[in-house]
Order: sequence, then C-alpha cells, then structure tokens
Amino acid sequence: MKSWVKYFQYLLRHKWFVFLECKKRGLFFRGLLHDWSKFLPDEFLAYARFFYGRDSTHESRESRYQSIKWTQRYFQRAWQKHLMRNKHHWQNWINIQDGGTQVILEMPKKYTVEMVCDWIGAGRAQGYYNPKKPMEEVYNWWIDNSREVVLHPHTRRYVEFLLKEASDEKE
Repeated sequence: MKSWVKYFQYLLRHKWFVFLECKKRGLFFRGLLHDWSKFLPDEFLAYARFFYGRDSTHESRESRYQSIKWTQRYFQRAWQKHLMRNKHHWQNWINIQDGGTQVILEMPKKYTVEMVCDWIGAGRAQGYYNPKKPMEEVYNWWIDNSREVVLHPHTRRYVEFLLKEASDEKE
C-alpha cells in the first residue's frame, strides 16, 4: 500500500480519537480543527514519507541513504511548521530570547486541554493503550516523559489535574 494512503488512514484515525476526547471536554470545534494543517502538502507528504517510508524498493544503498537524510530534513521542516501552526503543542509556548534565555509562557486552557486530548488520541490511534484502561497508560506516559515537556508551572499543574480527572472517568 502506498505510504500516503497508510498515513491518511492513520491521520483520520488520530483525528477521530482526538475529536472524541475534545468533545467529552466541551471543545467540539477544537476537536474538529485539530491537526488540520497535517492535510497541507508541506506537512502531509513529509509525514507520510517519514513514518511510512518510500514506495520504491528498487534503489541502491547510497540512494537509500541519501533519501533517508533528505526525508529527515524534510520531516524536520514539516514538524516545525506543524508546531507553529498548532497552538496545542507545548513547544509553541517557549520563547527563545536573544542570548538564548527561554521564557516559558502559560498555555491557554483550551490548548492545554487539546494537548492532553492529542496525547490520548495519538496513543489510541497507534494502538498503544489498553482499550480498557487508556488513561492509566496516558498517565504512565506522562510520568515517564514529564521532565522532557517544558511547561509553565500553572500549565503543568493544569495538565496533571486533567490527567487525574480523566483517569477518574469511567472508561
């Protein structure tokens, strides 16, 4: 199957699960608009190629190596565009000042909620979570990765509140 078809299927599955989570939390339109930029060619094609590979298997080792390097650079550009177009990514809320100082901004609540819904939806779409206990798995992911996620202290407390609240929901 073509890489873009596989990616399109995944993207629809991801958007569906994020939409369901956003809807539960009163963010119907955020759920509808979530990751819409991933359908733009400058994101879609790079993501499809990066995550699902090239469609050609008849190439030399050197050609494959050059293709991998190109794909990684192309994906990094697409990822940067995606981050800047979508405010539900925590990376969007870090300002780097001249001299390299980081200023961490507080995320508005609607984007914080969408970010948590994104984590849940991504895990469900990728089949990582036990369908009977998805929030336990998301919470475990958070425990393992929270040090890497740079958030304003107020945003961090709100994320933890949302994860606790979601884990208390009936699954």
